[in-house]
Amino acid sequence: MAYNGWIDSHCHLCTLEDPMHELELAEQAGVDGFVTIALNRKELAFSEEILNPSVLAFAGVHPSYSKTQNRFIQELPELIDSHIIEGIGEIGLDKRNRDIIWQRDILLEQLDIAEQYNIPVSMHCVKMYYELYKLIKDNFPCIRGAIHGFNGSVEIIEEFSKLDIAFGINPGILANPNLSDIVNLLIERNKLLLETDAPNTHNSNFAMKTEGLKLLPKFATEISSQTGVELSKIKEAQLNSFKEFIAF
Repeated sequence: MAYNGWIDSHCHLCTLEDPMHELELAEQAGVDGFVTIALNRKELAFSEEILNPSVLAFAGVHPSYSKTQNRFIQELPELIDSHIIEGIGEIGLDKRNRDIIWQRDILLEQLDIAEQYNIPVSMHCVKMYYELYKLIKDNFPCIRGAIHGFNGSVEIIEEFSKLDIAFGINPGILANPNLSDIVNLLIERNKLLLETDAPNTHNSNFAMKTEGLKLLPKFATEISSQTGVELSKIKEAQLNSFKEFIAF
């Protein structure tokens, strides 16, 4: 697949009301690449039905969804071998889940699979950025992929810049007072990815429940307006980062 336009680096097609219609609308708006996330076997089965060359399917055990647990992980190598999935995610650490030991073990197991198969990961992280950084640096320093839904600080970006990890931002970041610094640094470090996380909504002006996928270019335009960074520069940066850290 030759990617040339906007890329939605993190969405959940299986939970949209009419995913094929929404994909069509997004493609008409100039979005030509999508990473869809499956968090359990039922969602994965739905992802398998979406026959669209612009869609990359990821699957993994979410740090908050312990109900999926190890059985789903044991299926990952077969899913990779059969090219049903092209990456693992979303995985990571979440301070809201008190079972940190379980989260760490399940994350390490999935990172090990990703390293063995040389495939990217999509990571979820809530209030545990430095713990995640240390875990990756100490165990899988060559892993590549992205932290999705980033809304942190430039200091966190600087730390992770030592790794092959990009940052996906969605409309929730528009309220961050350091938006301009974050966007400029991500572009400078070639770490910028854009995402809708549809159907999840993180900003009242970007409702993702219905027809959210097509809003990615509008989100990029808003970033440009608030930061003064040319839209063409944002488009080029997110495409380059996608090709380096996610696509093959």
